[in-house]
Parts: sequence; C-alpha cells; structure tokens
Amino acid sequence: MLENNISFLTSHEVKLIGARETARRLLSKLSECEKVYVSFDIDVFDPAYAPGVQTPEPEGLDPSTVLDIVNLLVDKRTVGFDVVEVSPPFDPSGITSVLAARLIMETVAAVRAKLP
Repeated sequence: MLENNISFLTSHEVKLIGARETARRLLSKLSECEKVYVSFDIDVFDPAYAPGVQTPEPEGLDPSTVLDIVNLLVDKRTVGFDVVEVSPPFDPSGITSVLAARLIMETVAAVRAKLP
C-alpha cells in the first residue's frame, strides 16, 4: 500500500517491536486528529485465540498484546469503535465471541478511565 501512502504494521513487526512501540507509532500518526474512531478486525488474532473468522491469519497476534496496545492507544479523543469479522458459525467453541466481548469491555474501560 506504499503507492497510496498508507502506513501499516504486520503482526510480525508488532511482535518484534512490542506493544509500547506499536502504540507510540500509532499515536504519532494520530497526533493531529481531534477525534479517533477505532475499528478492530478480529482476524488480527492468531486462529488459536479466534478461530471464528472469515479469513484466519496464522501468526496473528495474541490477546495480551492487542489489549496492551488498546490500553496505550485509546484516549479521550476516541469517539467510537467497532469489532468486525466475528463469525460464530466458524467457531462452535465460542471463544472468538468471548474474545470479541473482552475486547469491547476493555476498550470501553480504557476510554472511560482516560476521561476527565
């Protein structure tokens, strides 16, 4: 996506640089934004944690890393968020839905904790 000047980090890069540096880079890109909307694509997680997605991505991230990034990233500028690609028919165990619910709860708590 270099031709469109779209920045991105692969899961491998996030694993190498860690949650803190990932959040720092994202915050740097968002520094001029007054409002931020966050969209979580659940297939960012390794299929071991989220098998119920349309397009599983081997070598995805683990929940602890993503939640650390969320806690470092969201702030009072966060005006909303969503979670996409949860597909319960692909996950009879239900762990993908549980992980999505945890992501929602942790994001709401992180935003709330940073409000005045």
